[in-house]
Amino acid sequence: MAETLARDLSINGLHGVTIRGAPVVDTFLRLEAVKQATGLGRSTIYDLMAEDPPRFPRPVKPGGENAKAVAWLASEVAAWQREKIAARDNAVAA
Repeated sequence: MAETLARDLSINGLHGVTIRGAPVVDTFLRLEAVKQATGLGRSTIYDLMAEDPPRFPRPVKPGGENAKAVAWLASEVAAWQREKIAARDNAVAA
């Protein structure tokens, strides 16, 4: 699963159902999948989210507001990754 997730994120920024290359369903990623995809640890992820403004996407509660479980949207994690790559490329070009 983690290898498939990493491959799909690197190809199209999403892990989920696609039709003719267009994303149809965004996937909820649990913490372990987010850690695998980003290379960040739990504490770093939560520290980045706690900053004002947050420097990492905030999770959602798929089970509702009273649920304990949280997950991140694969598309938001992929967008964060693209921002980091763009920042790196801009810093190198400058």
